[in-house]
Amino acid sequence: MKTENPLVSIIIVTYNNKDDIEECLDSILNQTYKNFEIIVVDNASKDGTPDIVQRKYPTVRLIRSPKNLGYAGGNALGLKFARGDYIVILNPDTVVDKNWLRELVSVANMDDKVGIVGACVLLYDRPDRINALGNILHFTGLVFCNAFYEPYDKYKEKDHFLALPSGAAFLVKRKVIEEVGFMDEPFFMEFSDTDFAVRAILKDWRCIVTRNSIVHHKWKPKMTPERLFVLERNRLLLLMRTFNRRLLAILLPSLLLTELLILGFCLISGKQYLSAKIASLKAILRLKKIYYDRDSRNVSYRNLMNYLDYKVCIPEGLIKLRSRKALQRLLSSVYRLLFTFSLKWFTN
Repeated sequence: MKTENPLVSIIIVTYNNKDDIEECLDSILNQTYKNFEIIVVDNASKDGTPDIVQRKYPTVRLIRSPKNLGYAGGNALGLKFARGDYIVILNPDTVVDKNWLRELVSVANMDDKVGIVGACVLLYDRPDRINALGNILHFTGLVFCNAFYEPYDKYKEKDHFLALPSGAAFLVKRKVIEEVGFMDEPFFMEFSDTDFAVRAILKDWRCIVTRNSIVHHKWKPKMTPERLFVLERNRLLLLMRTFNRRLLAILLPSLLLTELLILGFCLISGKQYLSAKIASLKAILRLKKIYYDRDSRNVSYRNLMNYLDYKVCIPEGLIKLRSRKALQRLLSSVYRLLFTFSLKWFTN
């Protein structure tokens, strides 16, 4: 029997977050929805983060990992101690509004097929601007923040959106995890949330993002060769886990275009970025036997089509603003043609 006020287990994975964790936990403890537990998994912080949690928050369950398990492994460890029917994943560098959890639970309770509910993530230092109203999954595996830096009020006419959740804050029903598993540790950081959501969608669960559940994120743009390596390795890993050989062949022209664009970015950015990109390809080749043979899976891609997009979002600062917008329009037009060609194969 479904209850309207289920126990919610909030999992927070920390790694050197002493400057963030108190504000995050204080905002959770101020929730209007009261039936929750907090689990903090510390990934071997060096700055005393777990000591702060242990000393100041006696009601919080603290799990100390002897090594850094990353975002995926840390959340998987926290899940082992979670008692709730609903699981919430929350970044430590966030501050949540007092109705944040109530709104997540309310949307999750709307429909039995709603499996994942994402929050509306606003920029901490610009609370009128959106960090991510869910994520956009490009059909070549790229992931963009939906509505990034757009005014929050622009979306006030609609409460719920069909989109992948931002990994900064989302709710998932335990039933989903029991059916499709949870985050896979090989991803470590990037794309583990996306891979998890895609697996849920392929099993006909719905992912919804609600603008009424508000999180303020201390987001900072950053790109390093190390992060590029992880992003590219995991993007390709996501594609190989999601699409069978036939669909990967159909997508080949689009995938090659994306590879060329990323290689162009690496050439502009410097030798270290190019080396990181090459290393990501080598890492995927080593994983080929483990993740590539997916042809026999009995899944339908019709539901996933509702979440795929062809639009391209080039981060500001990469090239001049006027050229950036023109290039975005051009690339989106090209990808739209390729996407239209591929569409019928996805729905077969």
